[in-house]
Amino acid sequence: MTETMQQAPSVLENMPEYVRNMLPYRPGKPLEELKEEYGFEKVIKLASNENPFGCSPKAIEAATKTLADNFRYPDPVSRRLRRKIAETLGLQSNQLVVAAGSESLLAATIRAVMKPGEKALTAFGAFMGFEIHLAGHGGKLEKIPSPDYRFDIDALIAACTPDVRILYLPNPNNPTGSYFTHQELQTLLAKVPKSTLVLLDEAYIEFAQVLPDYPKALTLMQDNLLILRTFSKAYGLAGFRIGYGIGHPMLIEQLTKIKMTFEPTLSAQAAAEAAWDDTGFLMKGVENNQSEMKRYYQVLHELGLKYVPSAGNFVFIECQDAETVNNLNEALLRKGIAIRPLASFGFPNCIRITIGLPEENDATFQALREIVPTL
Repeated sequence: MTETMQQAPSVLENMPEYVRNMLPYRPGKPLEELKEEYGFEKVIKLASNENPFGCSPKAIEAATKTLADNFRYPDPVSRRLRRKIAETLGLQSNQLVVAAGSESLLAATIRAVMKPGEKALTAFGAFMGFEIHLAGHGGKLEKIPSPDYRFDIDALIAACTPDVRILYLPNPNNPTGSYFTHQELQTLLAKVPKSTLVLLDEAYIEFAQVLPDYPKALTLMQDNLLILRTFSKAYGLAGFRIGYGIGHPMLIEQLTKIKMTFEPTLSAQAAAEAAWDDTGFLMKGVENNQSEMKRYYQVLHELGLKYVPSAGNFVFIECQDAETVNNLNEALLRKGIAIRPLASFGFPNCIRITIGLPEENDATFQALREIVPTL
């Protein structure tokens, strides 16, 4: 080896420090890994906010029909799906961009709007995906405290100075399930600088929009508002990876340039088109979520567990301490039930449980009644 090669910095040494210092996202364990580790043939997975009904049979049929054509590149701008969504929501197609999940659009938005070293703003406990993608771009993040697990809109407005490039607001928020109202969003949009992009992440809107004061964000559209939505949650297409953004046509044009060219896949676009039309399947999941959420509240109240009323498809529970969380999580796993401890989200003494099918919830209630008194 020559002296020059020995002195050359390694690839890792040349990487930006902000990338090397990033903490990776730690997802819940896959079902197969849980089954293997704990010796179960079946595991009740209530850890990832997935649709317990799966996805629409019509979506599966539509995706299956595309399989033989997957040697072709997909439509890079998802014309049919954008047209379908636009017609339903009363929009123009040029106000919509489709990508491989709303998280893909979240990352593209950061790249399009911010330069490395610039600042973004959010609330403590906001969905951690934004923080991860921002760190990977070299952005700086300021977090405003969230009293009682709810975003302080007045404090966010006060902190949103002209140097803030993005104000990230997931509503409802994951993992807390809390939300802010239409009036609060209207006030915020009127007061934040027009140079700040308000990035409104509505991944759980299908569950939340039944609430009378939940924001009707489409009626508040303005140049510096970008709304992200997904097919991963209520539509059950998490594995297909498809979501969409709504915004000013000029902003949408920039995001279309930044996102990966041929996303989402051919099968994902077909599945989403069929899922969008299957409103009966969608409402079945929403109605199950509403009725089963009430049952969760009853059981948690019975057990004396503190929880945050949720506008999503999950419930956020505060335990005594981190040790209690670890003991509860392990005890549930040994009964074949997977939930989500939230230490990596910044809540070491909290857990999140996805609302499952009635029979899955029955098993979880029984397990909680057996375990909680022993903790």
